[in-house]
Amino acid sequence: FSLAIMEAGVYVIHLKATNMLGSVAVNKTVEFIEQIGVLKPAASPNPAAVNVSINISISVTAGTSLAYTWYLEDEVILFTPNPFVAYSFQSPGVKVIMVTAENKFGSANATLLVFVQEPIVGLKIQTVSLDSSYVRSGSVVNFCGELERGTDVAWKWKLQNRSLTGQRVAWDFPTAGFFSVCLQASNEVSWEVACHNITVQDAIQGLQLRVSKEVV
Repeated sequence: FSLAIMEAGVYVIHLKATNMLGSVAVNKTVEFIEQIGVLKPAASPNPAAVNVSINISISVTAGTSLAYTWYLEDEVILFTPNPFVAYSFQSPGVKVIMVTAENKFGSANATLLVFVQEPIVGLKIQTVSLDSSYVRSGSVVNFCGELERGTDVAWKWKLQNRSLTGQRVAWDFPTAGFFSVCLQASNEVSWEVACHNITVQDAIQGLQLRVSKEVV
């Protein structure tokens, strides 16, 4: 006889033979497996910081009795019966993760990119060729942002209602006053803000000393 199964799973087939002398019965366990469909990998969070646990998962449009192989880094390979793992990367960069799902009928592969960044730490503002926080009006001051650590950094400077981008910028100070130059350094996983105060003064010009009498 032929048997058509509409849903994958484990089935017990019972067969009984009978004649005038008696009967005999046997049972047979059969597992019906569905072929593998399309794999859809995902990671959260992504981007992620170094040393932060990332949940990596895979969904399958079809397939049963699957086993998974996770190729995470060089020499880091995990084998699981579940469609998810947790892993933390120790270095920044773009990580290429490959996942293989397989059963007795075949296998399928999928690739996922995970972006790992170093958090922003130790932001400072340095002034180029400036020994103090006092400058003459009409001067142009060069500023530079520095970090202890951080990757894929976006730099944004702000002075009053003006803004600039880039690690190095130049600001002009045409008038006297007290100014605060602020810098935000950020990436997808962190950010820091630092400010530097500048006092701008007009140079002393035309100073004269007068007396009413030359001899007193």
